[in-house]
Amino acid sequence: MTSTQDGSAQEQVAGLTASVHSLSDTATEVRIVGSLDLLTAPAMATAITTALTSATAGSTEEPGQVANVVLIDMQGVDFLGSAGLSVLVDAEKQADRDGLSLALVATGHPVLHALQVTGLDKVLRVYPDREAALAAVGDAATN
Repeated sequence: MTSTQDGSAQEQVAGLTASVHSLSDTATEVRIVGSLDLLTAPAMATAITTALTSATAGSTEEPGQVANVVLIDMQGVDFLGSAGLSVLVDAEKQADRDGLSLALVATGHPVLHALQVTGLDKVLRVYPDREAALAAVGDAATN
């Protein structure tokens, strides 16, 4: 991943840009733009691993604290193949192991259709926008 001037990180592969940046002390966002296929999925995996590692390093174990959140913004994704779906499943497993909350932001047909056809819309938390994701994950973490 390449660091940018604002402190975020970015990975680019033909047809895909994956960037990671901090939204707050407890939330990190991975923004994915382009097509997710066998060629580009590793770049997405690298970005998500960077975000999960960063969130784990900053996590707190205090009772009543909101869990650190990794938000994956997929609104700019125009194709989601099986390799990209596999990365999402692996990310959910890693987040769960590390005590983090993972949330997807997706509104486009390519992403929503792939999640629905595979049943992953029942496994992953999918929201229509960043605010809804952060509100829902924050509420779930404090209950």
